[in-house]
Amino acid sequence: MLNFDIQLEWTKRLNSGLVVREGVESDGPSFVNLYNLYYANRQTSIDYFLWQYFKSPYDSKLWLIFDSCGLVAYCGLKIYPLNNNLTTGFVIDFLVDESYRKRGLAILLHDRILTYCKKREVNILTALPNHYGNSAFKSLGWSTVAKIDNLQLDLKSWTERKNSCKRLGDEHKKYIQFCRDDIYRFWRFDENPVYEYNTIFIAENVSAVTKLYCETTGGLLYGDIVSWDVSSDSDEVVELVDKVVLNMRSKNVEFLTCWALPHTSLYDCLIAYGFTQIKQERYFCLKDISGVNDYMFEVDKWFLVESDSEVY
Repeated sequence: MLNFDIQLEWTKRLNSGLVVREGVESDGPSFVNLYNLYYANRQTSIDYFLWQYFKSPYDSKLWLIFDSCGLVAYCGLKIYPLNNNLTTGFVIDFLVDESYRKRGLAILLHDRILTYCKKREVNILTALPNHYGNSAFKSLGWSTVAKIDNLQLDLKSWTERKNSCKRLGDEHKKYIQFCRDDIYRFWRFDENPVYEYNTIFIAENVSAVTKLYCETTGGLLYGDIVSWDVSSDSDEVVELVDKVVLNMRSKNVEFLTCWALPHTSLYDCLIAYGFTQIKQERYFCLKDISGVNDYMFEVDKWFLVESDSEVY
């Protein structure tokens, strides 16, 4: 902690001409311009900015850094409950303009995150960054819990599932998960300004949330299963995926993707169905502010789905 405090004070002196403050609704255009400068293939909008930070049912914060010409860095935070009775500060939209990199701006933003989380008695920080974000978090004292790859089903060549899948039952409920209630689901999927989501049911308590997107470089149409709802009284995941596949093929989708961590029965089920593991640049990072939750650094304690990543 002493080394971090020294580094923080040095960074503040180095960047004394910059202004660090909490975001407000009128910052939308500046946020969008900086974001779109670096993500040409994944442009955002003011609608996303307002939805994510000012229309969310959860505590949401955004900190920004300005020089005399405009916005040069920002970082967002969502406060989410976990199913183990803890609360996490989930970090999103972490970006520093290239001209200000290696000047410690990430340290300034991280300090605001730590200060706010301590005030809220939040002891666990989580994030799902790309490769560059993973390196940045590690430099801030975070740990990389796991690299998360996609599972992918090639709908052009797939004909039928390979093998039967074992029952999932209640197994997934023993893992640490982000709590996702009906309020969250309505905000996350029904009010989302970026994607249109479709929930496919085979029973009241067995469903999958899906979306479509077009891969910008090759123009291929992809379908994602971004969330699962599988209850203890049903082992019909295979039937559910069958229905998703039928739906995707009716829309000329070429590849179907989803997340499932390798230690889960869901992963075994999807591999048996015919999905294959595809490398992607997504990491699960964690910081324990309290220092008393070592068990949470073990990936086999977690159940994560694609919608947890908050990536658009």
